[in-house]
Amino acid sequence: MPIETESLDLLSLSSSEQSRREFLIRLGLFLGGLTILGGAPAILEGCASASSPTGLKTGNTAASITVDVSSLTADGKFLVTGDVDPNGATIIIYRSAAGKFDAHSMQCTHAGCEIDSPNAGGTMSCPCHGSQFNVQGTVLQGPAGQNLASYATVFDATTNKLIVKFR
Repeated sequence: MPIETESLDLLSLSSSEQSRREFLIRLGLFLGGLTILGGAPAILEGCASASSPTGLKTGNTAASITVDVSSLTADGKFLVTGDVDPNGATIIIYRSAAGKFDAHSMQCTHAGCEIDSPNAGGTMSCPCHGSQFNVQGTVLQGPAGQNLASYATVFDATTNKLIVKFR
C-alpha cells in the first residue's frame, strides 16, 4: 500500500502557517544562496588564468633587446633586467659559464603571474600560488609544472652586451 505524503511548498506558506523547521530551511537556503553569490568573485579570481596575469607590464613588441651584462663577472651570477618580454614579464639573465648566458621570463608557468626577484639563495617565488623556481628557470616547487620560458641569447665579448631574442 503506497504511503501518501503531503507536499510542502515552502514559498507559499504565510508566516502564521510556518513552522520553526520550515523557517530554518528557508533561512538556510537564503543564506547559502548569498554565500555562493557573494563568494563567486573571490572563487573565480583565486586561480587567475594566463590571459589575466597579475603584475605584468605592457609587452615588448621588439624582436630582441640588448642588455649590458658587464656586472655578471662570475658564473652563477644573475641580473633582473628592467626590460620585459613580449608577455610583459621581467627578464632574468643568468651567467652559467664564461661567455654563456641564459635569459628567462619571470612569468610563472602555472597561472601567468609575475614572480618575485630572487632571494639571497637564488630562489624566485610566485606570489599568487607559491610556485618556486631557481635562477636557471627550473621549477623547484609546484603547482607550476613547467620551467620558465627561455630566450635565445647572443653574447658580444667585446662590448659585454647580450642580445636576447624573442623570435
